[in-house]
Amino acid sequence: MLAGATPVLVHNCNGAAKAAESVQGPGDTVDLYRAVGVREFEGVMKTGGFHPGGPSLEGRQFALTQNQALGYANWDKSKVAILKVTVDRSSLGRFDFSRDIDVSIFRNGVITVQPGAQSDIFHDALKGSNMFFSGM
Repeated sequence: MLAGATPVLVHNCNGAAKAAESVQGPGDTVDLYRAVGVREFEGVMKTGGFHPGGPSLEGRQFALTQNQALGYANWDKSKVAILKVTVDRSSLGRFDFSRDIDVSIFRNGVITVQPGAQSDIFHDALKGSNMFFSGM
């Protein structure tokens, strides 16, 4: 899409909510899954949050199913745990969603929470988190 002569990236915001509902059904909350490495695992256990490390501008990607998060962890051997988070379903439309990231693993798409405002919304919507699987 162009805004004047400047390209503008448009995210499929409603796609995240629709994809989550198609995988998990209706309800006020939705479970998301993230494969994490040692440093991120320790950070989440210490702070209870999913924050970029150091000066990183990386978003945090979440799978819609535990099996797809496990598939990613099997592919990326630096991942040592799968964390399950429960968030308010109403927040999903505020995050980025793509069906074009690692499509052989994330067949239902992937939700990305960007640093800054999206991260704040995510943490406000976070109802709980726990370890689903650990190879540690």
